[in-house]
Amino acid sequence: MKLLALCLSSALLLLVGAQTSVHILSKYGNGQLITSSILAWIPHTQYSASKTLVIGGFEVVSGSAAESSEPRDKQGRPIFVCRAMHNGNWVAGGQKQGDKHCNVSLTGSVGSYERYQLLENVDKAARINWENWTKLYQTPVGAVATSKFFVARHAVHMGKSENGQDLLHNYIGTLDSQDSLGAIYYVKEDGTEGTADNGQVLVETEPIMYELNAVKLNQQRKVLAKREERILGQATIKNEASSPGMMAEAFSYSYLYTLYWGQGHAMIKGLNTTVSLLNKTRLNDVDWGIPIKENRTNVHTVEIYLEPGTAVNVTLRGYYTDAELPYSGKLHSHYKDGVMLNTRTISDVRHEATLTDIAPEFGPIYFLGNDSLVPTTVPPPTTEPTTTPASTTLRLTTMPPTRQQQPTDRFDINDSTAEEQQYSKESAALDENAILAKHGMQGDDGGPLSLKDKDAGHSAAGPRSALLATTALFALLLHRVT
Repeated sequence: MKLLALCLSSALLLLVGAQTSVHILSKYGNGQLITSSILAWIPHTQYSASKTLVIGGFEVVSGSAAESSEPRDKQGRPIFVCRAMHNGNWVAGGQKQGDKHCNVSLTGSVGSYERYQLLENVDKAARINWENWTKLYQTPVGAVATSKFFVARHAVHMGKSENGQDLLHNYIGTLDSQDSLGAIYYVKEDGTEGTADNGQVLVETEPIMYELNAVKLNQQRKVLAKREERILGQATIKNEASSPGMMAEAFSYSYLYTLYWGQGHAMIKGLNTTVSLLNKTRLNDVDWGIPIKENRTNVHTVEIYLEPGTAVNVTLRGYYTDAELPYSGKLHSHYKDGVMLNTRTISDVRHEATLTDIAPEFGPIYFLGNDSLVPTTVPPPTTEPTTTPASTTLRLTTMPPTRQQQPTDRFDINDSTAEEQQYSKESAALDENAILAKHGMQGDDGGPLSLKDKDAGHSAAGPRSALLATTALFALLLHRVT
């Protein structure tokens, strides 16, 4: 028995020393409790000035009171809402700032505990208020529970202030709605138990939707958790018509898309949320804290310019990426009564898995008739010189070969604007096998085929060929004579 008692005592100490969730009364009735996403019970040892504790009232000192109109710095010490394990039950009470005890009472039993928990309003994100209650009323929806009891307070008249105002002292206690018609139990100033059939109950009102605005995505801290190459489709694009033209092929592909904005801090999971970026761009609504997972099917159309009777093989590739992108934004909470409260900045990480960098990869263009590749050059032209009846024949080549361009939908870099050149470069990056369009211009590289003095070159071409032929013939005759 002693061992069992020791184990139970140790378990209770662990509960008191750990942060635990807060439960509130559900709107669905039957006494059902739901977990608050914002409020939390924290051990008294974790208290710090940065914590926002729920205040139930102020002690009466020097003619001031919790409910007076005096500034807070002229009022007495705040009394924080606390709870302690009392006779096997969590019971609510009050803890004056600076004291080291939580005073609680229930059904004639009073206790003062050094180990207790305080009620925290995390990030001041919860909308809480004290609602009036009498034994003729039902416990209000959203009432904050200690376990099977509820946090309540009872105001006691303490006389008049110096300026004639009523002085009220709020005793924080426990509402036991199961005791007959219900009663509030609290500890008086003299340390004895007090009971009341009226008072106020602490209630949390939950928002009905969130609005996340001015979202700033931190691209510099983006992390690619996964990047996998995928083949989305393969096909042969043909031009079986009698004239050249732009041919197209539509690729249909499917993939799993996921999106998750994170849970955030002190936010309700599943609440409808609108999202807007810093530049006012409206994104799709989400159910907060719940990942979006859906199978998506898209169609990607690939186009290429082909001559008649030609074809090309194309492969559509993409990358399936899982990216983690930090962000920050302004969160607004909307309530059923039209109130918008708790504008605050939140930061989290946006997770998105999707297909990116989708692009076609072309093979060489070939003829449909014999599967041979479409040439990009022509053989060099030759001429036959005049000869004598002698048996020796002299063959002279006139000019070196030049590359001949094939028609395409691209722009010529030498005959286009800056925008057209950029378009041509981008098109070339996507389609390295496209055929170039015909243009009556040739690049001037200053070589043997330089465009400089082109007219003079045309006029001298005939005599120069004749002179070379005559010189060769004369050399041959001279050799035979000698």
